[in-house]
Amino acid sequence: MICNSYGIDDIQGFALIYSPKCSIILLEGSDIMAKNYLLIYSEQLATEIELLCQNLKAPSNTLFQIRKSSSGVYANIREANYGQSKSDMISKFEISLKECTETEGWLKLLFETNIIDEELFRRNRNLCGRIRRMLISSCKTLKDNK
Repeated sequence: MICNSYGIDDIQGFALIYSPKCSIILLEGSDIMAKNYLLIYSEQLATEIELLCQNLKAPSNTLFQIRKSSSGVYANIREANYGQSKSDMISKFEISLKECTETEGWLKLLFETNIIDEELFRRNRNLCGRIRRMLISSCKTLKDNK
């Protein structure tokens, strides 16, 4: 069923509504619980990378670059939520997508040079992948509804 251009599904007593600005809104009775998973995951990535960098012995340029790219993902997603237009929102999401891909590259470099272990690499790479897929989907939805 479609309602107000948002996709709606029924799952175990909850109605799941998918919207462009908020990944999933859960409705139960009259309670609305909104969670912006894109923002949550990007904040988690920026936080985890910052904590990781505080404990690493790696070249300072590498640490600077991975901090910059991961925090850029979070900052641009946060800004996109208050974009002046759909075009502005798309632009911020596309910048976040580039920063996310860059973060994955720095993680791979840290792993390949034995600075981080495989578990840490996989966990953060998977988080980047989740964010990247959500950004691609959000950009596509926004462009289709332009």
